[in-house]
Amino acid sequence: MIIPSPEFEMAKRHFLDGLDAAHNNDWQRAELAFRQSLKHIPKRESTLVNLLGVLVQLNKVEEAKEILKEIEENNNPDGTPSLYLNKGLLLEKEMAFEKALYFFNEALKINKDYKEVYLNKGRLLRNLQRLDAAISAYDKALEIDPNYPEALWYKSITLLLLGDYPEGWELYESRWENTYFTSKKRDFEKPLWQGRESLNGKTILLHCEQGLEDTIQFCRYARSIKALGATVILYVQKPLFRLLKTFDGIDEIVIDGSPLPSFDFHCPLMSLPFALKTNIDTIPSYIHYLYAEAPKLNYWKNKLGLQTKPRIGLVWSGNSKFIDDKNRSIELETLVNYLPKTYDYFSLQKELKEGEHDILAQHNIEHFEEQLEDFSDTAALCECMDLIISVDTSVAHLAGALGKKTWVLIPFIPDFRWLLDRTDSPWYPSMTLLRQAQIGDWDMTLSNIEMELIEFPQSMS
Repeated sequence: MIIPSPEFEMAKRHFLDGLDAAHNNDWQRAELAFRQSLKHIPKRESTLVNLLGVLVQLNKVEEAKEILKEIEENNNPDGTPSLYLNKGLLLEKEMAFEKALYFFNEALKINKDYKEVYLNKGRLLRNLQRLDAAISAYDKALEIDPNYPEALWYKSITLLLLGDYPEGWELYESRWENTYFTSKKRDFEKPLWQGRESLNGKTILLHCEQGLEDTIQFCRYARSIKALGATVILYVQKPLFRLLKTFDGIDEIVIDGSPLPSFDFHCPLMSLPFALKTNIDTIPSYIHYLYAEAPKLNYWKNKLGLQTKPRIGLVWSGNSKFIDDKNRSIELETLVNYLPKTYDYFSLQKELKEGEHDILAQHNIEHFEEQLEDFSDTAALCECMDLIISVDTSVAHLAGALGKKTWVLIPFIPDFRWLLDRTDSPWYPSMTLLRQAQIGDWDMTLSNIEMELIEFPQSMS
């Protein structure tokens, strides 16, 4: 009988801890565990390969490249399916998309049942807007595992991007089992409503589940639910409470985390399109459905003073903690170079990054981040603008819900709600969508904005 050495046992323990952490998307813990395992058994290929994948997830590209170099110098030169997968993911981070696809395909040559490779291949193809091929890859993953939640979810957002709402919204219900989905499913004693039971005379709780922009976009459905004869309770994030408390589609509003009144059914806001069988033609689209409070609006009008030029509100970046923020955000220093001098510009952002105060000052752009207490203030400030130019953030949705003239900068890899190709949005009639022509290149989009602004130097109303 061979007794494993203490070093082997310690390496194994840390390795298994790393696998568990990675399975739960706890990438920092996974990195630490795999590095600890390597202290006991250096250069072990499976540990290095897993560490490579974790470093890619953490966007530690240079460190990942060093680990890859170590793997290739010390281990099997022909590679393994997991090595090819992680190598492809690393190449994708470096925007070498075709090379990444090559290594995904190499992994599948060795293991044709590697569902994670099909998932990532589909995700990459989706990001390249090869959507039919992406769906085929997801379907391959689902042939291997019909209940694979990540594949179901990615397929759902790809179908929604294509405008296939019936199947897309149905598959979107798989989001709760998806390990990449950060929102937690809420458990209530009362049943989930999915459109089958009558709501006449019943009380339903409509609750937030994801970002502020999602609550702003999908709270509109409260009106549709109220029209079914229901009493509607809206459960929302604190920054939206004051803005939404006068929304005419609800009977009561509660801040997330507060005690709840009694109700008969509940439904997450982003499940309402599925429950109500929404398609492109039946989106409850309103010119505006949210309003700024009169006292707040008067305060901001007085604060801005006499208007001498058209006013343009700017939003150039979102929450940096959002996984896809790099795809949607623009450097302020880049944006200001495309702004004609014929307008007064105002920052609508709640938070500024290091160095941005100086850039705003150099270009005479006013900012009010300390005075924007919540979205009721942001809404009132938006109402004072003639035009709002924004990347894909909650403020863009707010502007659309207020019915303000809004230009939204859409990345080449768009969120599903913006669909493809079109310059308008069926969700927000006052919006114009300005799309990125190539991945990572905002210059052409910003040049188009500059030309539009130069052509219309008068009032944008």
